Amino acid sequence: MEEKDWALLEEADWHFRRMVRRFVKERDKISVGGISLPGLLILNTIHRDDGEQRLGELAEQLDFTSGAGRSRKRS
Repeated sequence: MEEKDWALLEEADWHFRRMVRRFVKERDKISVGGISLPGLLILNTIHRDDGEQRLGELAEQLDFTSGAGRSRKRS
């Protein structure tokens, strides 16, 4: 790939990660009966899958990460 193509891909990646971070910020504001949406999803998963689970398994199933881990400063 040419340098120009890589620059466009990096810019598209930056915009995508920025959009994901905004979504996660808003998602975490949602609550039902005082319980956050991520909390409800965790409770539902525990209920649906018949009881306690390892935290690592829950994290893998629900993936609450922002997907925007790699930060890059914009000029």
